[in-house]
Amino acid sequence: MNSSGVLQNAAQTNITSVGTLAGLTLSAALTESDTTDSSSISTGSIITSGGVGIAKNLYVGTGIYGSLNGTLTYSGTNNSPISISNTSSTGRATILFSNDTSTLELGYRGTGLAPNGAFYIYKGSYWFVIDSTGKVGLGGNSSPAKTLDITGTLQTSGAYTNTDTTQSTASTNGSVILSGGIGIAKDIYCNGVVNITGSKSQSYSSATLTWFSNTDTALQHSTTWTGNISLSMLTSAGIAISGVIIAASDRRIKKNIEYLTEIDNDRIIAGIKNINPCRFAYKSTDEPSFGVIAQDCVKNNMKEVVYLTENKELEVEQEGDPEGAQICIDYDKLSCYAIVCIKDLYKKIERLEQLLNQT
Repeated sequence: MNSSGVLQNAAQTNITSVGTLAGLTLSAALTESDTTDSSSISTGSIITSGGVGIAKNLYVGTGIYGSLNGTLTYSGTNNSPISISNTSSTGRATILFSNDTSTLELGYRGTGLAPNGAFYIYKGSYWFVIDSTGKVGLGGNSSPAKTLDITGTLQTSGAYTNTDTTQSTASTNGSVILSGGIGIAKDIYCNGVVNITGSKSQSYSSATLTWFSNTDTALQHSTTWTGNISLSMLTSAGIAISGVIIAASDRRIKKNIEYLTEIDNDRIIAGIKNINPCRFAYKSTDEPSFGVIAQDCVKNNMKEVVYLTENKELEVEQEGDPEGAQICIDYDKLSCYAIVCIKDLYKKIERLEQLLNQT
């Protein structure tokens, strides 16, 4: 076969005319010296209108190009994989997938080409990377620092389960570590110690935070609070505290200070006279307790010691009951009412002593 692709020996079997074969069987290698490159199905040093069957390996010196309109099928075994190699430390072995607008690259980089020794999927950025140590990067992260390192937002439609049991002693360790905040739409349960540092405001109710079940009679969790805390906890059970609760009362942090007038004192004393302490049990626990009824304080204008907190489970039972809210008593402030009454009694005792001394 000459450089024009024409067989020059027309006397051979199966050669019916120069350049035309009805069939050709070779017992040795077929060598083609024509170096014409191929850019389509009608160009190159060998052109065939049909298919090509190859029983063994195929080696191609440069690229393989083609238009596949049917199905590409590879039937092999575990010992006959498809192999795409580039042995240069700064090279890469790649497969390109293109459509009419863009190209996606699937590749494996050499150890000297960043990301070093990584298997990757690339389309404008590194969508997916597995580095030489097995770390996985997603969302454009080409240099994963952790086993799974994600740049961007992780969204799951199912439950997230972490079997790591590493204990947390600071915000920088534990089985889950977050550099930012966390938003939780529903309940959160903690089976250990809750440590919160910094200045914050917390507002908890039975609908948003469950510290204990209805059968518990005391707070079972150890909680450490530091900083400036504003805490509102709605509970019908007891709270056991091993330390001391102190209230900030320094004059220097207060303003609009008004001492009670005699009218205030008379109102308070009249209210105390009409308040009857009672024994009772909370419906949620059946545990016996002792105190006052909040509605009685409201009726007797003891406005300084009562406040409302949300409780959507409560309905109006009697006149004056707020719907969807619960009346609470500040027993610390109620003790100030006791001071007013004690002072009033002390004045009466002094007057009686003066009368006795005059007789």
